[in-house]
Amino acid sequence: MENEDSNKAPVNSENADINQHFKEVKSTENYLSLAGSETNLLSLGKWTKFFAVLNYIAIAFIILWVVYVIIVTLVIGGLAYAVSFAQQVRTLNVFLVCVIPFVILFISTNYLNRAGNGLKRAVQTGDNRSLADGIQGLKSYYALYGILTIIGFCICALFMILAILL
Repeated sequence: MENEDSNKAPVNSENADINQHFKEVKSTENYLSLAGSETNLLSLGKWTKFFAVLNYIAIAFIILWVVYVIIVTLVIGGLAYAVSFAQQVRTLNVFLVCVIPFVILFISTNYLNRAGNGLKRAVQTGDNRSLADGIQGLKSYYALYGILTIIGFCICALFMILAILL
């Protein structure tokens, strides 16, 4: 009878190192190996950071728009009495409706930024705490948007029920 090891395909040195690493890790409690995942984590960190920067740019545009609306409303409202009080209230309502999504965007962007920084730092330094911070940022980001999705579905269902009843 042949030896079972002779039937196995040859293993390259990288796989042998990873297998040896996993054997060592099994003896260590609470240790997570990221062997082979560094490039994916680094890429994830870069993309997360990229979207955070895009969101910060969007926030800057929103702030500029709000300042513009406030200035126009004050100038038109203060200089010309042709604009009715109802028009000014409508502008204020639009402003308030935009504040809630702005706050949500700002909070979620901070989560993305934290995640991107943590993931990139974890890959570069090998720091487990940075990895935990990055994953926590992603978890918070997805939890926020999961809650918002559920709220959105509930509002849609409410409107559908109201449409059927009315």
